[in-house]
Amino acid sequence: MFGPVSPALTVDFLREANPDHPLERPCVNGEDACMAVITTSKHVDFETGGIVNAAPDKSFVMREFYLPDVWFHIQKEGRPPAERTSCYVCKKYMAAMNVICAHSPALAMPREILME
Repeated sequence: MFGPVSPALTVDFLREANPDHPLERPCVNGEDACMAVITTSKHVDFETGGIVNAAPDKSFVMREFYLPDVWFHIQKEGRPPAERTSCYVCKKYMAAMNVICAHSPALAMPREILME
């Protein structure tokens, strides 16, 4: 059973993993994680009209996100679970896509894919 996620906990997960901290690992999606894609994506420079890379040499991969009860258990045990998980932004993206696909017949996907 999990409870609400406090803003303080959420903010703590909205950063890159600290390689010196044994409980923090990068998002399982790595360079394909939502923040990595966002921070390295191209955008239009409206002043010059040219296309610019947001951060061509630096992608931003956030740390794995855990619900409060799971995070408490991880801290208590002193080691992360064997199976890696995704970051907060990737989880939010997956939740949004589940809602969109569930309510859009054109984007309908098999239930087993939606529930991953």
